Amino acid sequence: MASSSHCPTKVLKARVWTMSSRFIGVPKKTDFKLTVERIPDLDTGEYLAEAVYISVDPHIRAISDELQVGSAMPGLQIARVIQSLNRKFPVGSYVHGAFGWRTLTVDKGQTRSVPTYVLPDYLNDKSMEVSYGLSLLGVPGLAAYFGLTEVLKPRRGETLVVSSVAGGVGNFAAQIAKKILGCNVIGITSRDNKAKWCKDRGGIDQTISYMDQDVVEQLNKFAPEGVDYYFDTVGGDIANSVLSCMNDNGKIAQCGAISGYCNDVPGKIQC
Repeated sequence: MASSSHCPTKVLKARVWTMSSRFIGVPKKTDFKLTVERIPDLDTGEYLAEAVYISVDPHIRAISDELQVGSAMPGLQIARVIQSLNRKFPVGSYVHGAFGWRTLTVDKGQTRSVPTYVLPDYLNDKSMEVSYGLSLLGVPGLAAYFGLTEVLKPRRGETLVVSSVAGGVGNFAAQIAKKILGCNVIGITSRDNKAKWCKDRGGIDQTISYMDQDVVEQLNKFAPEGVDYYFDTVGGDIANSVLSCMNDNGKIAQCGAISGYCNDVPGKIQC
């Protein structure tokens, strides 16, 4: 039987972040508006979820032209079910869903482009941090894992470069490549403090801070025999630098192009 739900003793309202104007270049605070939306009583088959974690992802900027001004910002959430008339989503369970930037969501759990589902028991019972459902065990972790194991398929001892190595996908890709697949991993990030963290905590072999160092010079130093694989989430000048150091028949996994998401004119990859 579905968890029972009674009419709330007070009117519930959700805070919803909307796009108030079209983005030009890097999004500004004034491009967003915080609105309030009344939450209706539940109908049969519905449940009410309260946001615990909201994912703010770079790719949203790339798809922003498809959004209507005034619409809620899209995004993934980990949310906790607080009322339910749907036996598949019991009160107290944690769910993963494409609910957007909002604090409360009424949902039926129907199929979307990103499926809505109750998190596995090891996340629901707090055996692991529930936020892993958005990170390591969510889209970033899956993109890293399958980009490596299904696209690049690197071999132990070969050299793999990861851009934006301090970011979500890049960090996971570098650690999987190093700790599980046994690659020689070189990570590229913006600053020395990020590079140090990735090397000391992430355990990767070498790091390059592109704002302080010449990428090609450092790649030639760390990979004198060339780069075998490139896991790219950045594009632009960083990608061009790595491409110039790639070995013949090297393989590239193009996972993103974050350096160009806010550009009015797309950049060009030079080979």
